[in-house]
Amino acid sequence: MDQGARPLPDLEFIHEGELNLYVYPDIADYAEARPLGPAWHRLDSSVRETDEAFTLPPEPAERPEGSALIYFSLGSLGSADVGLMRRIIASPARTPHRCIVSKGPLHDQIELPPTMWGAEFLPQTRILPLVDLVITHGGNNTTTESLHFGKPMIVLPLFWDQYDNAQRIAELGYGLRLDPYRFTDAQLHGALAQLLGDTRLRHRLAEASSTIRARDGLRTAADLIERRRRPSRPERSVRSARHGGSCGRTSRPCTPASPRTRTIRRRARTWPGAYGRVPSPPGPPPRIQMLTVFGAGRFQVFRMVRLPSALPFIFAGLDIGIVFAILGAVVGEFIGAKEGLGYLLLQTNYNFDIAGMFAVLVVLSVLGLIAHFIIRFAQKPLVFWAQENRVIGA
Repeated sequence: MDQGARPLPDLEFIHEGELNLYVYPDIADYAEARPLGPAWHRLDSSVRETDEAFTLPPEPAERPEGSALIYFSLGSLGSADVGLMRRIIASPARTPHRCIVSKGPLHDQIELPPTMWGAEFLPQTRILPLVDLVITHGGNNTTTESLHFGKPMIVLPLFWDQYDNAQRIAELGYGLRLDPYRFTDAQLHGALAQLLGDTRLRHRLAEASSTIRARDGLRTAADLIERRRRPSRPERSVRSARHGGSCGRTSRPCTPASPRTRTIRRRARTWPGAYGRVPSPPGPPPRIQMLTVFGAGRFQVFRMVRLPSALPFIFAGLDIGIVFAILGAVVGEFIGAKEGLGYLLLQTNYNFDIAGMFAVLVVLSVLGLIAHFIIRFAQKPLVFWAQENRVIGA
């Protein structure tokens, strides 16, 4: 807005103008399913050339014969999870390989073994050409830059578009996907051995890198911007639920209504607080779509999503229903019973026994409270994530 752009209306995420740049390699995109629109231009990569020169420190440079050089980064957000960083670092430390680690903002809390070297910030585009493999969270920058330089990836997705990038890299065979919080040493070490020993994969990635570099996205973008005439009409905005927006850590505008864009936006909304609330496109809820993509069956979807989502409403209904059940029993005793609290309440009313009538009402109230607390006691361990709404200062 400092340069004259209009502010976006509420719930809108990106402007679409006469010139729109879309940064993602064609070889990894869903281009056949939905081609780009006429106002959109693909940049297969946009690798910055402003990073400072980098010389390998002694730790990774003087590695034993047969070992590989690995670059590890979880991005600025992922690296703030110090426990996760320590967990991942410990696994390749038990291999003969050497690692360069992007330690992130909490670098002073992360200690590296002698076989590794790292710093708070690293010139990633200078390091990637030197390494044999990349362990990454699957952020858009690292994914596109790794393909640009032809490096295999082990992707450990954490949130947002990283899930889609990880799935796509694994589908295309350019790398492997692991669960960052649950992988075992055997899984990570096996993935390293598989990717580093795959000669055919190295040739495929070299060809992909050659194609991406030949398209020179950086200068293509500069030429497009320089040739762009001043727009003759105001830029129009589109809703993010339809056309997407920036993905991950880059400013990549997403292709209008492409399958990849819809997948990323839906997955982004499953992470608490991600991008706010935006209208969802028609179809199953995002969590169900994600489980379906990962191969979950109908029973697994029911057990892991539908039933947990319904439990708060089920218990709310039980909480209300059990009180009305007591009232219904009392009303039934009014009509046709010869004993019970309802019958006793009716008799005390006929006999003008005020003390007895209030005693029955107190007993009924206690029964209602006991039933209420039984439901709440049963609810807590089953719906442990539900938070009570508290009014402060009322």
